[in-house]
Amino acid sequence: MSHAQATYELGIDNKNKRYQHLGLGNIAAIHAAAGRYQEAEPLMLSSIELARENRDQLDEASYLRNLGLLYLKLLNPYGAISALEQSQGIYGDFHIPSDPAITRLVGEIKSILNEKK
Repeated sequence: MSHAQATYELGIDNKNKRYQHLGLGNIAAIHAAAGRYQEAEPLMLSSIELARENRDQLDEASYLRNLGLLYLKLLNPYGAISALEQSQGIYGDFHIPSDPAITRLVGEIKSILNEKK
């Protein structure tokens, strides 16, 4: 059993949503890194929902960023834009500067989509 899986199961056993979303977020990242994007997506969505329920906004922002990058791999540019912009917005709420690479990426995706119209 992986550390991520153990963290998730500990969260389930103790009804601790933070451990649950940390475990799921890491399991999703492992799947994504291995190229198993379809398997990663529902885990990432669940980790986002659990982080929201637990009001762990910075973790939510991190998962949204990961989801946005995952959506690019899944060829879902609109999902990518939405997730990445939500992530940047949450960071902004905490006065954390926008990631210039993400801002540039979102701009490039939008530019490509506008060219296709």
